[in-house]
Amino acid sequence: MPYLAYNGHNYKMLFITDTIGFSMIAGSWLLPRLRPSLRLVLSAVLFLASWIAVVELSGSHQHLLFWMEPLTGNLTHQWYDVFPLLPWFALFMSGTVIGERISVYFHNNQLKDMDKMLLKTAISVMGVFVFLQVIKTILRIKGLEVDRGYLGALLFHGRKNPPGLSYMIFYGGSGLFMLYVLAVMIRRRVLSAFIDFLRMIGRNSLFVFILQYFFLISLNVLLRPCWTPLWPLLFLSELLMVVLLTWFWDSKGYNRLLTILHPGVWKEVVFIRKRK
Repeated sequence: MPYLAYNGHNYKMLFITDTIGFSMIAGSWLLPRLRPSLRLVLSAVLFLASWIAVVELSGSHQHLLFWMEPLTGNLTHQWYDVFPLLPWFALFMSGTVIGERISVYFHNNQLKDMDKMLLKTAISVMGVFVFLQVIKTILRIKGLEVDRGYLGALLFHGRKNPPGLSYMIFYGGSGLFMLYVLAVMIRRRVLSAFIDFLRMIGRNSLFVFILQYFFLISLNVLLRPCWTPLWPLLFLSELLMVVLLTWFWDSKGYNRLLTILHPGVWKEVVFIRKRK
């Protein structure tokens, strides 16, 4: 990617897509082997262990910190940008507990119960966030440093890299509430065209991610457009291209090409046909 190449960072990136891919592969092996309660325990242990490593080894040798960053993250940021594997995999495993419950409700056509579960979970998670922020405010009034160390890992909601607990539960709770709203809209058939549009984006999320990165970041780095008060038009035109190309990709069913596992896909790509 142009920006990374220009700044010498092209080999020091761990995109969220890489971390999601690792989580899906490892999670698909673990899910049938672990009950939901054990998954929650595993998530807590991994998250705690990663933050202990981050805090306790923050003053270690640069080589150790460099290799820690893709695994647990660190506070010195040797890499350009990274989504460390352990804390995000911990979030993934805890998310499977909610996702599994959603699938049971959906399979049994218990849509109202699913909506209630999503709303209660979202309120509970956001309640924990508010409680932690109250604690942070009290400790700050007493003169304690609450944005670093273990307190920072627990209370600082702006820490994304590596992700703190407050950061995860705030955005996780917000995401659950959005799921609740969408679930209600789908059940009541509100704005069906908009819901279909969101389904299209969801079906092609990897393709959309790559497209938006190209149009909104890489292309702008290559073209280096000057700032103008009309910049919203540039943004909207790039957004329109993402939507149109996604629609074309989806209409042709090209998601079937995003795999290296099924031999039938390779036959289609390289135009191999069985001999009659």
